[in-house]
Amino acid sequence: MRLIKNSVLIVFITILLFLACDFILSHIGLNPNYVFKRSIDNEAVGMKHPVYHHDLKQNLDMIDIWGSVKYRLCTNEFGFKVSCNSERESRKNFDFAFIGDSFTESIGTTFEDSFVGLFAQNHPDIAVVNFGVRGYSPSIYFKKIEFLLNSGFTFKHLIVLPDISDIHDEAVNYAYDNTGIFSNIVNKNKDNTNKIISYIDKNSVHNVLMQYFKFTWYMNCIIYDYFDDNAKEKALKKDLERTPAEWTRNIDSQHYGKAGVSGGIRRCLEYTRRLKQLLDKRNIKMTIVVYPWPTQLFFEDREHLGMQIWKDFCIKEDCHNFIDANQFFFDEIQKSSKMEVIEKYYIRGDSHFNEEGNRAMFEIINSYFKL
Repeated sequence: MRLIKNSVLIVFITILLFLACDFILSHIGLNPNYVFKRSIDNEAVGMKHPVYHHDLKQNLDMIDIWGSVKYRLCTNEFGFKVSCNSERESRKNFDFAFIGDSFTESIGTTFEDSFVGLFAQNHPDIAVVNFGVRGYSPSIYFKKIEFLLNSGFTFKHLIVLPDISDIHDEAVNYAYDNTGIFSNIVNKNKDNTNKIISYIDKNSVHNVLMQYFKFTWYMNCIIYDYFDDNAKEKALKKDLERTPAEWTRNIDSQHYGKAGVSGGIRRCLEYTRRLKQLLDKRNIKMTIVVYPWPTQLFFEDREHLGMQIWKDFCIKEDCHNFIDANQFFFDEIQKSSKMEVIEKYYIRGDSHFNEEGNRAMFEIINSYFKL
């Protein structure tokens, strides 16, 4: 009997000490979920730009953290993402240039494993550059390309990859003042840290753990995920309903500021049209590539609005190519299931492509060019 009492006491004291340590560590900023911290204002990676709001820092060679992965991130003297394993050229003349947001930067993957890097590796006789950076949207695409062209950069073909989140960015996150400088108008009190998907309904116990005992909460999520076969799909559905991707299924969403979804779409189309006109004056070809978030795959929204508006744009503005990558991923669903496709091609718990997704994007894009 005494042995049982002692064992219970030891267990109780151990749990109490663990919770005490958890409480202290959670409140000094040490978070087991630190790998999910992400922000375009990350001082280690990004910097402000006076013309097009922000860019990657120059001459980086560091281990960056995104989602559940760590990866090596390198940039050249101009802040373009490049291979860490080859000499960093200082050239300004290119054949193919890519621009987009974090999907085009291929956040979470090295340059070699990104679709731009794969494109460059498979065509060593042509010069390829990646202008894409996390947090970009069409107004920044336009201003950055205009700035680069005026700074002596040249390229023959620009591949533009508008993202699902661009509509929200243009409606809420960016403004354009009289000096031509983009101003981030996001609420400064907004938490820019994306947390791991919660596999538990937000009851009071869950909220207390998440706020005061982060390690315990994190372990609870993992255990719940392991034992509940349907937890992953439930959590993914909840996560996929977040604001940046909502507009493709709900054009009347109230989460897009005063401009609304329609205002965000107008700004995206306006600045992309200005970009096309700029390129036409320089005899530079423009191709637009669209791709799905897990949101569209999960809700099986094959002909979603995010694809249609850019398809219509390219027809009207005479793009060199319009590449719809959505079809590949929906065809993959027919061969397996939407959950299997999402797990195969996207970073776990994230909307961005993993290495497999980047390879798929490369093969899709590459198939349109006879090089």
